[in-house]
Amino acid sequence: MKNKIIISLIITGAFALTNCSNKDFNLQDPSSISTVLFYKTPADAEKALIAVYKGFYSTNYNNQTENIFGEEVWNSKAGGIDMDIFSFTPSSSNISGEWQNNYTTIAQANTVLGKVPDITFIDPSQKAKILAQAHFFRAWSYFQLVKWYGGVPLLTKLPPEGITSADDVSYPRSSVAEVWAQIESDLKAAIPDLPNGWDADNIGRATKGAAIAYLGKAYIYQKKWAEAKKQFEDLFALTNVNKGSNNGYDLLSTFSDNFSQVANNKWSTEAIFMEDYIAMKFANIWGGGGNSEIEKFTIPWDGQTNPNLYGITNFEDADTIRLTASAMYFYKITATGDTIYNKNSNNRSDFKGMSEENFKVGKYVNQKEPWLTWNSWEGMGDYEGVNVNLFRLPNAFLYYAEALNELGDPATAITFINKVRTRAKVKFYPYAFSNSAVYAPVTGDGSQADVRNAIKHERMVEFYLENEHFPDVLRWGDASKAYSTANDYELKTPFNGKAFKTNKQDFKVGKNELLPIPLIELQMNKKITSADQNAGY
Repeated sequence: MKNKIIISLIITGAFALTNCSNKDFNLQDPSSISTVLFYKTPADAEKALIAVYKGFYSTNYNNQTENIFGEEVWNSKAGGIDMDIFSFTPSSSNISGEWQNNYTTIAQANTVLGKVPDITFIDPSQKAKILAQAHFFRAWSYFQLVKWYGGVPLLTKLPPEGITSADDVSYPRSSVAEVWAQIESDLKAAIPDLPNGWDADNIGRATKGAAIAYLGKAYIYQKKWAEAKKQFEDLFALTNVNKGSNNGYDLLSTFSDNFSQVANNKWSTEAIFMEDYIAMKFANIWGGGGNSEIEKFTIPWDGQTNPNLYGITNFEDADTIRLTASAMYFYKITATGDTIYNKNSNNRSDFKGMSEENFKVGKYVNQKEPWLTWNSWEGMGDYEGVNVNLFRLPNAFLYYAEALNELGDPATAITFINKVRTRAKVKFYPYAFSNSAVYAPVTGDGSQADVRNAIKHERMVEFYLENEHFPDVLRWGDASKAYSTANDYELKTPFNGKAFKTNKQDFKVGKNELLPIPLIELQMNKKITSADQNAGY
């Protein structure tokens, strides 16, 4: 993990270069428009910004991977899949996809930040907003990269004009601390000029609340508790957020409305940042056609990554509101078809005759006809075009509670845990919850350690299958214990004479905390060797 890594950037964007040499690199598209000629008007600046959004929406991989890695899910494909059982390598396509897609967004953001300052605007605030959005998305992409790969090269300027060699776009690998510092810098640059909310024609753009929330999250990941506390207090104080027609962020009264279009949940008061697949009038992200309003779910589209019993049994008996919105199972009771039951239990004997193949994801799918989710792009009706919540208000509540607790104020932290539990209609803390599938039992004793466990429990069940849990157990240092508990429950405890699944999620401490640097980068970069790879790969 040292020296340099080549980032495959060309002047018009960021694309992986495969099997090319320096003599192949001097390529100029004769139909392309010179960057010197193009970036002249505010309209050009807006077009450049749209490219940033398109780059961001190309990172759908992020919406899949964090769930696949989690110990609360399993993949039913025979033998498992590499991302589920941790058998992936530097040559796995998803590994290079995450790297490439985020650097594409960074390259587009750098274009905006490098070219737009020289453009004359009648309205200076328009320019400021464009630059602020570019800063936000550059920070967002670096957040993904540092979270997955550790220290990565920092690109904050446009590549030089007239590139003739791959060596011209080789950059040193920065430290983890340096990457976090860049993320903080970009978000701080974005916050002052982003609006609290956008009008109907621009809904879906990054907001001030989103930038504040991600800066708070960056501090949480670095254990900068006091700084995180301040950011979330700033977030809670915002007014006129999202569509600019309300007093501030607030919880929706119905938990499942966060994942359903039928409830008109588009940019509700709970939504701090979303992937917006229907309201973004300012940019046709998907390029038109039937897919332009479709985001069916946040797991792999093969429909084989599903909740497992370990995950389901982490819900308390009374936590039916969140469980029934998060996971479903099918049980055939007549000869005429399947009837869907939403089952909540911590007792394996209650799952009479069930196998894990019967369990399906409940969030972001048509719960009336969920089988359509795995077989059809269209025909989803009420659940077609559902936006994906990347940062909901409960995330801020629980991050804030975590910061307070680590700063020695568990009593106030408990009040924010209970804000989340109020909507779920489960018992307020202090409560006790433990079973054979819980790696962090809650006793309700009010101590800092127990409140910490309560936050861990709450984050798992509140954000079940929302791409949060795996990064959480990593930053808490709990992955080894969590996977040991899950595998023991899933593989060694028989039910009806057999275990529920056979694919072990083989998380390796000292290795799987990070993804490997993609093989294509190692092959292209003569300045690093396999010895510079992340540990274990």
